Amino acid sequence: MKSKFFVFFLTFHAVVFAAPISLPESSPGTFASAPPELTGSSGPAELMEKVSPTLDACLNAPVILAELGVKLTDAQRSELTERRFLLIPIEATKLAESLPETEQDKEWSFTSDEMISAFERLGGGEEASDRKPENARFINPDIVLHAWHRGFARALEHIEQRRLHEILTVFLEGSLKNTRELRAAATEEVALRLAWTEARFAAPWVLLGPLAPQDVEPWAENKPSPPPPYAESVAERLTLASTGLPENVAAALKAEVDAVLAAEGMSSSPLFGKYAPDKPADYTQFKPRSHYTKSDTLGGYFRAMMFLGRNGYEFENSEAYGDAALAVLAMARTTADGKKPLDSWKQLMEITGFFAGQSDDVTYTEFRAWLAECLGSDSLDPATAISAETAAKLAANKSKLRPPMIVSAAHIDQVTAPDSDPPAFRICGQRFTWDARVLDRFTREAPLEMPSLPTALMIPAAFGDAYAEKIVREQLAENPTYTKNFNERLPAVRQELEAVTDEGWFSSMAAKQLHVISTLAKPRGETFPAFMKSEAFAAKNLESQLGSYTQLKHDTVLYAKQNYAESGEGGTADKLPPVAKGLVQPDLTFWREMERFTRFAADGFARHQLFPDAAEEFSRFQVFATQIASLRKIAEKQAAGADLTDPEWETIRTVDFHEMTRPLSSYDEPKAGDGMNALVTDISTDAVSGNILFQALGRPFVMLALIGGKDGERMVAGLAYRHHEFAAPLSEGRMTNEQWRAQIYREDPKIIPRAPWQVPVH
Repeated sequence: MKSKFFVFFLTFHAVVFAAPISLPESSPGTFASAPPELTGSSGPAELMEKVSPTLDACLNAPVILAELGVKLTDAQRSELTERRFLLIPIEATKLAESLPETEQDKEWSFTSDEMISAFERLGGGEEASDRKPENARFINPDIVLHAWHRGFARALEHIEQRRLHEILTVFLEGSLKNTRELRAAATEEVALRLAWTEARFAAPWVLLGPLAPQDVEPWAENKPSPPPPYAESVAERLTLASTGLPENVAAALKAEVDAVLAAEGMSSSPLFGKYAPDKPADYTQFKPRSHYTKSDTLGGYFRAMMFLGRNGYEFENSEAYGDAALAVLAMARTTADGKKPLDSWKQLMEITGFFAGQSDDVTYTEFRAWLAECLGSDSLDPATAISAETAAKLAANKSKLRPPMIVSAAHIDQVTAPDSDPPAFRICGQRFTWDARVLDRFTREAPLEMPSLPTALMIPAAFGDAYAEKIVREQLAENPTYTKNFNERLPAVRQELEAVTDEGWFSSMAAKQLHVISTLAKPRGETFPAFMKSEAFAAKNLESQLGSYTQLKHDTVLYAKQNYAESGEGGTADKLPPVAKGLVQPDLTFWREMERFTRFAADGFARHQLFPDAAEEFSRFQVFATQIASLRKIAEKQAAGADLTDPEWETIRTVDFHEMTRPLSSYDEPKAGDGMNALVTDISTDAVSGNILFQALGRPFVMLALIGGKDGERMVAGLAYRHHEFAAPLSEGRMTNEQWRAQIYREDPKIIPRAPWQVPVH
């Protein structure tokens, strides 16, 4: 399946264009408006439990344990009595899906999400007549954030594979056509500079590979031919892209592509190295991971976007000004067929910005405005772009460009992490995120002033989680300098986060998800249930935050900039069994912001119609937003001591999030392993010691909690995250889900020991 661009390479002929190229304004739009604020108290106004519940008084505890197939050990009984909650590995209960024993088993294993399926089983039958005392479900942030992750990841994967790959192809092919046509009409010096520009557009085009055939009915007779294998496509594209390039430029293009495909180590980029000779490119970043390992289409898209996001023109080199301007001209010029690559770039940045946020680097929008201001014109020709006079004017005004807020490059012979990086132009610059900003601030001038390898605990600590702050201080205690600097930097970091406006948090779904997670970092008072008051629950709550954070970074690993330290036939109501009285965790600020978040996403998807049924009233995101709104109202009523109606108790027992896990294409089939919850992602690179910081999730926990108050003493059961943080040598590369899951889903799992701060699990 060949793109039209293959034909272009073979039929190209010189066309002379002498007129200056106009650089139009182009700013990506917004996703959706921030929903109205929801106000109220952060938790119960009065004591939810005047007397703390006891295990013996929870009469439904034996049937819940029997349903789970759990017989409490003395240690578990003691911990449940003391803390009033207990974490049990799901594989130690009847809720766990068994590991496959035969090849046939493997074909159908873990096709359903293990956490959401277990949550559904806790609620019992769908009909009210089926409810039993053991169906008292606990709905906590973990399960709804996990359901969000499943829906978000599905949507992102669908849009990247079926829409963004094509948009990126159109952008790159248009930019390449323009560069070749400009080069054909240029003088020798300008043509050589344009040849390098062409190679820098060609590399991601080569790496992108062809788009897979679009969905067709399984029964269709004339199905499109599958694309060639990825390696074959890359080789063919590389040959075509090298046609007509000077020998040394073609050699650099091949070396760049080879280095990206190898995805090993750090070395100077053959195409971009001259702009920052003291900063080697980290080629390990080009290893597809997260969902990008699922197909060649996704893997190619990952490599191409990573290339456009990490490689740039740092304005420390005099040639960078002109070469960046040439790239901008290629983007803005109208092609022979009347199209502007810039239009596709805007689409690409707009859609990916909805998901992950805006670029931390200078992109076309800012660079174009800066050029027009410095040169007094919004039109430019290639010869003027690379002239010494233009470079001098731009260099004199470099201070007007904003530098990146996150340091995301290693330095040769780096001893301490730099305090900043110079401004740089990147076509699709990686995105600014507040979590990376936090880690970046706590690793500046490392390892002399702070540890070069941070911990994700610093993020909830920055948002005000007292337990996280305590653990970070304990980890830094052996080095008085680290402790002193952490103490000095923490207030400034918190002040920066507190200054983020509501509009700022709603700038992207990733930003808002981080904000929703951060609401769990706030302190809880004495009015909360007893199980939520202990230090053990503070640790459990911290694991909830880090669990959802891990999923967020996993889903957006391609885009986010990484810091370097461098009812029914039930009969009449009087015949129904008593309601099963569950609980919605009374973190009211969380539920209000979660409701706003899901409404923002549902409205944005509907407005832009980014996938099938997105604009329909009963699309998955619309339904999910409605479910969260119902749970928010129930949480508020329970916290206020108000009586729930039978339908509200039934909502707690029967709410189902399976729709968020379903593929978006009606022709997609469930695949073995899709339902596995274990995943891994890298969030920070320590260039000083040569380590990568990973965040990971294992199989979920079943969480039991003892509840008292006006609705009686009872046990409730839910699901919870199992979080891991660890470091591994950069030389071993970046871990994929497949590698991590191979350690987890086995008879003798290689599970990383729980951290000292985490709640012990027996």
